[in-house]
Amino acid sequence: MRIPEQIEALVPISDRSAQRFPRLRETQLDLVRRFANAEARRFSPGEKIYDVGDRGVPAWFLLEGTADLFGRDGLEQEIALQELDTGHFTGELHQLGDRPTLAGARAGADGCVALPLDASRLRALIVGSAELGELIMRAFILNGAAACWSAASVRSCSAAPVPPSFSACRRS
Repeated sequence: MRIPEQIEALVPISDRSAQRFPRLRETQLDLVRRFANAEARRFSPGEKIYDVGDRGVPAWFLLEGTADLFGRDGLEQEIALQELDTGHFTGELHQLGDRPTLAGARAGADGCVALPLDASRLRALIVGSAELGELIMRAFILNGAAACWSAASVRSCSAAPVPPSFSACRRS
């Protein structure tokens, strides 16, 4: 696995990380709960929540604990992307259209409790709450752009073939 310093050398970290990974307040999480049609799920430490390239992945809203986002480079090595904490959420535009995810997530060192919102419930939340809708869409757009930009940088730095999970970037 590459460490953040190695990634920083390839791809400078955006100064928009607060917009890419916003932390929802408890009142905002209460609103998210109103749109959910499933119970929150507890994940054991290190348990995979979803993998790179999975389809039909819900957005996960962290109610307790931490989760780690990861991607894969052109050599299929895992790249640590971001640690998420209570109030953060996972997701990218690809998930709204049932396309393969560009990143994966696993529970942090102490596990986590996360609430899933499938694509239809997430779209309802985005439309039903202007404040959360704007926040979520901005994060999804910035995360997708960062993933595609990172994939393009890795491709230009490597002679290895491009993994299928990055091919979605070219069609977007």
